[in-house]
Amino acid sequence: MHHDWRSDGYEVSTENFGLYHGEEQVGYARLAKWLVATILSHQELQGLRRWMPITRDAHGLYEPLGFRPCARPDQLMETVVPDAYRRRSAS
Repeated sequence: MHHDWRSDGYEVSTENFGLYHGEEQVGYARLAKWLVATILSHQELQGLRRWMPITRDAHGLYEPLGFRPCARPDQLMETVVPDAYRRRSAS
């Protein structure tokens, strides 16, 4: 599912949740809180039951927006494909 929409003169894209002004990417850390809040408030995404950002060090960004550590981390699973991005660009 890919969506693009405009907010405050910027284009927001769910293809990889980038923030662009025209062709220029402007989604740097100074806009991160605004970008996450814009994504969370998008009308077409309101039916989602669970949002799960993955972060190494941005917990302070997500906590004021209502995110908390997983209540049941024992129920989460993952699969990791090493070098997936490198392999994709080589093909």
